[in-house]
Amino acid sequence: MKRKNSGIMIYVLLAELGISIFLMIFSQVWAYFHNYESGAYKQCRKYDESDVEQYILKDKESGTAYRFYGGSVNPRPYGIGGYPSDTVSQKISSIQDLETYKDTAISFEVDVKQLKATGWYENVHNFSRSSMRAARHMWNRGVDTSPTVPVNTNSKWKAFCAGKYALYAQYYVLTLDSGEKILILLNDTAISLPKKGTVKLPLSLWSGVTLEMGYSPMDLALESGVTITDKEHVNYLDAAKGWANVNAELDAAFDKHTETESLFLVIGMCGIFLFIIILMAWALGGEINKKKD
Repeated sequence: MKRKNSGIMIYVLLAELGISIFLMIFSQVWAYFHNYESGAYKQCRKYDESDVEQYILKDKESGTAYRFYGGSVNPRPYGIGGYPSDTVSQKISSIQDLETYKDTAISFEVDVKQLKATGWYENVHNFSRSSMRAARHMWNRGVDTSPTVPVNTNSKWKAFCAGKYALYAQYYVLTLDSGEKILILLNDTAISLPKKGTVKLPLSLWSGVTLEMGYSPMDLALESGVTITDKEHVNYLDAAKGWANVNAELDAAFDKHTETESLFLVIGMCGIFLFIIILMAWALGGEINKKKD
């Protein structure tokens, strides 16, 4: 009878250990593969012309607009770029058309065949990791070993790994109806790009590329075959940064995402700790019974 009970106990302990290890592994699968940004994008409200005007007024008062054109007197709706819109729609067929709308947010339809991925990713938002940093700082006796994330990278693997802590958007080459080619930055893990047909681009701003880390905008433009109209500057459509940065819903989705990851991880770690305690208690109990015999 004792042997039978011992056998059952072993199976229970092994099952408990297996579930604990599975939860720890699943926590990391969840951390890297759960697409929380897509859910946040689908839930955010769609902006219209009045929203664009309101953001222009806000930027005029706060000075945010001057981030783009230095001393430009024309405020621009920085915080609205990247958001979806059904009502805002312009006819864009050339770079000249884009220059006409350079002080406002634009949105227009394109055939997905006109979009080509460059494989270059830019960090558009770093999520708060204060508690994580504090824990690592204490654990390593004052040395902060929090992982750093690249500002931009042409490695899909690096962007994927850093995606646990930051949101990355990808540069695409958009071929306009005129045949001219421009760069457009898209949150392609958040928005849905169909395999064929047309897609309405998010609200976009005609801006200047600000790539760093030793890789110039001109290099990216030349490699991508983008139409160069200025030898010193490269403009692009920013359809990502505003939504990524001015978005409480996205931060809330990230917090829920990390809380779920932490929950699975803690439960798994506690399960392994419990397995060790039970195993030690069982072994100790066996030794005591041997001595009694």
